[in-house]
Amino acid sequence: MSAKMTGHVIALLALCLATIGCSGRESDVIARVGNYEITALEMDDMLTRVSFPDATFDDELTYKRAKLDTMINQRLLILGAYEHGIDRDQEIARVVLANQQQFLLDVLFLREIADKVTVTESEIREFYDNLEFVHRASQIVLKTEADAQAMVDRLIAGENFEQLAYEYSIDPAARRTRGDIGYFEYDAAIPALASAVVQMEVGEISPPIETRLGWHVVRLDDREENSNRGEYDKVKRQLYQRLQSTKIGQRTEEYFTELQGRYQLTVDTNTVNYLMHKRARIYPPQVLAGMSKGDFDLTQLDRNERELPLVTWGAGQLTVGSYFERIADHPVRARPDLDDYEALESFAFQIVQTDILAYEASVAGLQDDPIYTRKLRLFRELNMAAVMRNDTIPASLDMVIPDSMVRAYYQENIERFTEPARIRVYEIHVSDEMLARRLRREIKSIEQFREKAVEYTERPSYRNTNGDLGFIEREWLPELFDAAWNTPSGQLMGPVVVEGKYSICWVGERQGPTVIDYLDVKRNIVPMMVEEKRQEGVDIWLQQRKQSTAIEVFDDALERAIRERRDNMIA
Repeated sequence: MSAKMTGHVIALLALCLATIGCSGRESDVIARVGNYEITALEMDDMLTRVSFPDATFDDELTYKRAKLDTMINQRLLILGAYEHGIDRDQEIARVVLANQQQFLLDVLFLREIADKVTVTESEIREFYDNLEFVHRASQIVLKTEADAQAMVDRLIAGENFEQLAYEYSIDPAARRTRGDIGYFEYDAAIPALASAVVQMEVGEISPPIETRLGWHVVRLDDREENSNRGEYDKVKRQLYQRLQSTKIGQRTEEYFTELQGRYQLTVDTNTVNYLMHKRARIYPPQVLAGMSKGDFDLTQLDRNERELPLVTWGAGQLTVGSYFERIADHPVRARPDLDDYEALESFAFQIVQTDILAYEASVAGLQDDPIYTRKLRLFRELNMAAVMRNDTIPASLDMVIPDSMVRAYYQENIERFTEPARIRVYEIHVSDEMLARRLRREIKSIEQFREKAVEYTERPSYRNTNGDLGFIEREWLPELFDAAWNTPSGQLMGPVVVEGKYSICWVGERQGPTVIDYLDVKRNIVPMMVEEKRQEGVDIWLQQRKQSTAIEVFDDALERAIRERRDNMIA
């Protein structure tokens, strides 16, 4: 599977990463709102994008107590939404329908990837052991095993690794790096490369190693003790999630390889021949000569031509019109030639992979999966709560705000409409304190300062501005701002420690705090006041509902769910 294809499914994997290790007692009721029971499982559903690898038990408990308060408020809004018939709202139905496929794909990835990934205590220990060192390596990437073996032979015979990487590696970065991939921890490399490197001696050349990128010849250049590894018991949970993420990625690649085997894509050569022939009739030879064979102007095709099948796969097909519509945002240079059938099939798989996944979910009957129905219901109800909060409750409030109240708001909150003090600063930012002090002694003018900034500053984006940071505010760089504000304009100051390095600065002009004129901000104040009034109305509504609704919180159940989740992570 290509790296690009892997990227297309990262968002879907977030659910898998968060779902593994959920509470063992999933039916534990942690709160009751009226007759509705909020369970530990529902909280897990609400926190599918939140993890706690480094948090203590108390930290997680504090966070989840606050989240439970939010969930109780949401449930009150949902109950109100049902009373107002918002569950029958057509817009709610449209939003739910538009997101059904996404939830099906989430469950598909849960069943096909997350459920098939386990992380054991012994694997975490082995992973920790492999993190003892950081490794520096160089590589030459080639297309075939034969090419890679021939490269190994040339290296063993004494030829220069860097020059061969420059000349032969298909890695796009090789011409710049000469094959050097720098220092890396064990899990930062492709698994096959990592497994090889940890067993190599410094200076050793590996045999050919196959990955999805090609055949690699690797040289281990250095090995240093990993000062960031930490003590095992303190980093165990973090390592669990890192190892889990790695195994999720590996399983994802396996799954997509399985899909490619099950759903062989076939280019309809008759359609391609028709398109190539039509191109030749539409465009003059001199225009056609400069066009990519992967490009075609859809406006030149009628409805029937757009419906011609370009690529077929098992239970579906990709028409000419659909193909060019879906790749409209792809640069022309990134599209395969239409008559390069193998490249077109591979490219088309990326385009139809969501269709294939949806078909897989349907065949597996995941529309009846309890996780799918539960998550879709929660999604629907949260949208109902949003309508209740943003529309229904505010509709009962008087949202007319007279000009006198707007002006009073401006005067009472004048600090919110005041531009902070600013000062113009030219900076040379270096790691070496002695160098900073030497430059401070040598520089006598702003012209000299600007010349030295180009040569020495370690803020690359400011080299082309000669170190000119422009006007800075205190909240951006407080240490630099305070030192500059206390230095007369037109003078040098520093060195000052900023972000762990040393800065010397030429101080320019300064501007004191400036109050923005009322008429310039009036149009912004009204929406702010409306939002505050809306939020106040919602808060009052919630307080009233809490007084009339029976609400119970079961803190012991929440604590038990957290302990079991943490224990089950690496059980």
